[in-house]
Amino acid sequence: MLADNQLQRIKTEYHGYPQTRYLPLEKADLSQLKASEKEVIEEQ
Repeated sequence: MLADNQLQRIKTEYHGYPQTRYLPLEKADLSQLKASEKEVIEEQ
């Protein structure tokens, strides 16, 4: 996904510890998910 430019890797520090975060560069296609699955995602 990194090679396809779908993700961006960000290296930061969190409470003094190194952290690697991955940020999406494209919107997710949620059309394949059921309504109940979308509800679980939205609760987060």
